[in-house]
Amino acid sequence: MLKSLALIVPGLIACSVWAQPLQRTLFVTNNVGSPGSVTSFRVRADGTLDLAGVFSNVGVNPQDCGLTADGSRLVVLNATASVTTEDLYTARVNGDGTIVVNPVPNTVGDGPLALFITSNDYLLVPSATLDNVTSYRVNFNNLTPISQAFAGTFPTKTIATPDNKFAYSIGSASPNDVVHFTLDPGGVLSFVSGTDIAGGGGFGAAMHPSGDTLYVSTGLQNLILRYSVNINTGAITLAGSHSSGGAPNNSAVEIAIHPSGEWLYVCHVVSDTLSVLRVNADRSLSTTGFMYDIGNDLRDVVTDGEFVYVTDESTLEPGVGVLVYRVQADGSLVLVSGPTPTGGTRPQFMAIFNRPAPGAFALVSPAEGATGVSTTPTLAWQSSSGAVSYHVVVDDESAFVPPHAFESTTAMTSVSIGGPGLNEGATYFWRVTAVSGFGESIGSPNPGTFTTALPPPACYGDANGDWVVDFADITATLAQWGGAGPLGDATGDGEVDFMDITAEVANWGICPSLR
Repeated sequence: MLKSLALIVPGLIACSVWAQPLQRTLFVTNNVGSPGSVTSFRVRADGTLDLAGVFSNVGVNPQDCGLTADGSRLVVLNATASVTTEDLYTARVNGDGTIVVNPVPNTVGDGPLALFITSNDYLLVPSATLDNVTSYRVNFNNLTPISQAFAGTFPTKTIATPDNKFAYSIGSASPNDVVHFTLDPGGVLSFVSGTDIAGGGGFGAAMHPSGDTLYVSTGLQNLILRYSVNINTGAITLAGSHSSGGAPNNSAVEIAIHPSGEWLYVCHVVSDTLSVLRVNADRSLSTTGFMYDIGNDLRDVVTDGEFVYVTDESTLEPGVGVLVYRVQADGSLVLVSGPTPTGGTRPQFMAIFNRPAPGAFALVSPAEGATGVSTTPTLAWQSSSGAVSYHVVVDDESAFVPPHAFESTTAMTSVSIGGPGLNEGATYFWRVTAVSGFGESIGSPNPGTFTTALPPPACYGDANGDWVVDFADITATLAQWGGAGPLGDATGDGEVDFMDITAEVANWGICPSLR
């Protein structure tokens, strides 16, 4: 039996190395190099980027990348002009955001310019040269080809509905600029129909989180087309269009939508500007006037809801790298970091892994507003989903101005205040913050309050302060029954109850200090 355990345990340890990132993580392809590379950044809470590594074993010209839903696997697409097939590399992602690449690639038809991974881990890759889309199953360490379908003329983008029932390809030449597919649970793509874009030039695509609207950018017309999606059949109907940002913003290419569905971000590759459009309740678009000059060669935009990430591939000012903007309540963006160099040349497309901040939770003990609490209490709270640790602060001020009465960080859902403890008969405020690599959440109520017990009377059992424990004390206690003292409170615990009668009977007579 012991020999069996000795064989099993190392295997378990080895498996535990592979995991989804434990924090918000950004991956960026560097298209030029010998060979090209992928850069991984851990995103700090303030939006600055912490380099996890630059990985150069992902092919010659990495173009795009994507992540499985759990973030445990990264797929990297290559696009090289001189070949007829292109490489697709898979990589396992570690908890710290580093990757381990499978050195044996899969291949796809010539001319792949982007990839898309569905939420149930099917990879969709268009071939602009062959006018088709191929689907793959993303496995633990490789890809399995599933199906191939006609995708119109020169398809450059694919996207799927949130329920993974339907998919669409976007092409930059007619006919069939936008093609509708069914996508079955096994990953099989089936062509349904194609529609033309008047004037052509389809490029970027974004799906509203509701799944009822598809947005398509037109690089030549500088328009964002809005297609209504039939959630039952997947059929699309052109419902309107809107300027991608207005002059001098031109050549609208990549687009991204805020997870709330409230904002649409548009890259203009010629003017190198990023514009923000408002998404109205009816899914139409409105101009906000928020536009940002990125630099000399704006390439891609992605968002996790709190931040917007943009790549600038130019060697001119402000420089090659990733710029990070914080999303404000009114939809405007504030630059918080960058451009941060990627350690590679010509940073192109990105993939962001994010999870919700820790879930809501409640403070449990002491109960809200409790009195008579021990000066060395144990504080307890509910578990918060996704939390890695909890930061606990106790203070005699609701503003929690340092120094604090007590402060601790723990992975448990309770903590005890030891040592000299808190002051007697004082009101305290306490707050617990659930923390993970994806954000923070404060427990409810915020803050909680409790009051510690008063010191015991100098003459224990003396409820009326005459230094004698007798019937007068019982009378005082009965007269104040159910109150909060101090008159009638023989035990000094802040409550007038049976405990006071018990203390009086047990300590009957003259106070010991007077005997």
